[in-house]
Parts: sequence; structure tokens; C-alpha cells
Amino acid sequence: RRAYRGKEKKDIERFRLVGIYNEDEDKYHLYVTNISPELLEPEEVARLYGARWEIEILFKELKSRYALDMVPTSNPQVIEAMIWIAILTLIICRKIYKVLRAINPEVKMARFTTLRWSNIFTENASSLLASVL
Repeated sequence: RRAYRGKEKKDIERFRLVGIYNEDEDKYHLYVTNISPELLEPEEVARLYGARWEIEILFKELKSRYALDMVPTSNPQVIEAMIWIAILTLIICRKIYKVLRAINPEVKMARFTTLRWSNIFTENASSLLASVL
């Protein structure tokens, strides 16, 4: 590390580069981690990062599609109700997405992602609800 206020630290960080071959995409996925090989095998690192990515997508979707990034109140009961409404809407959105994916397995995933579907779903949620009712 470079010197700061005349002092240079000598700490060392070790990282591990994990490469997993993805047969579907015919390429390697690379992960950088500080988790030792004794704790996690390469396949476990890939699954862990995959799960983390899913969580990041869920948070992004809740914030951007369901407007949880800017809540217009400080009332705890209203905030809790908005969070529950967003989560329930997200669950319904994902369930419909899974049904559509099962009906249309030939559609390429790149064109029909969960984020794109959530955008379509939220734009049409009120008319979908009216049709269902």
C-alpha cells in the first residue's frame, strides 16, 4: 500500500480466483473471493455468489419497481404495510413469471428476464387485477 502521513502499511490480503465452466453458455464464470478452499469448494462459491446475485436483484426490483427507495411517510405502520404490499406483489409477479416460463420454454432468457417481466407486470398490475377480479 502507498504511504499515508509518512507511514506505509505492510498488510497483505489474499484472494482466490475461482473459475467455473458453464456448459449452457459455453464459457467460464470467474469469481474473486477471500474464502479459503478448505471452507468452500469452487462449485459452492459459484452457488453462493449466484444466491447473492438473486438477492441483489430482489432488492433492486423492490426499490425500483415497487417504489421502496423513497417512502413518502415516516409512519411505521404505513411503511410496514407498503413493504408487505411490495413483497406480496413481488411474489405474485414471480409466480406468474414462472408459469409463463413453463408455458413458453422456447423463449430465450435474455429477452424475458425477471427484471423485464417485473417492469411489464408493474405497469399493467392494476388492469391485471381488474381482469382477475
